[in-house]
Amino acid sequence: MTFHFESGSHPNKCGNYTIYLSISHSGERKRVKTSINVPIKCWDAGTERVRRSWPAYKQDNEELQLLMDKARGIERELKSQDRLTMLHFFNRFLGKELPYMLLSYFHHIREILVLEKKWGTYKKYGDSINKLTEYIQTLGVKDMDFRDITPQFISGYTAYLQSLPNQRTVDSTLSPNSIEKHLKILTSD
Repeated sequence: MTFHFESGSHPNKCGNYTIYLSISHSGERKRVKTSINVPIKCWDAGTERVRRSWPAYKQDNEELQLLMDKARGIERELKSQDRLTMLHFFNRFLGKELPYMLLSYFHHIREILVLEKKWGTYKKYGDSINKLTEYIQTLGVKDMDFRDITPQFISGYTAYLQSLPNQRTVDSTLSPNSIEKHLKILTSD
């Protein structure tokens, strides 16, 4: 993913040009409008900064730096989660992405089960949440977005469950029925 600032191609009513953050990734290019509008003679395309001849150059350049830092931070975060796409980046950058976090959701369901006094289901969810939490932590994250649950994730989780020791039978792993129970809870809600 690459970022750079550029001026718009047409002036606004005051004769100033809007500065855009241009984002390129995997052959796709998008632009985000910034709040900065300057005369074209006050924009230095080479350094991608507002020239000193513009009275508000300092605060405009600081805003540009903040936008660049925000973009790079989002890029790093999405890359670490292996979710770096233009859509994910744009939604996060524009504040449109609402996370649907898996473990948070399951904890919420357990709170509802307490209120409804469904103790057996509460315990069953707790056991599955613990195993799911352990697996997600092996992936290096604290929680996962529901949208990141892919067939590869399910396969990895299944393999993880198959490797866990059975608490009732020494020297054996979880039974296929136990694994199915944990997967059913994950895929049913």
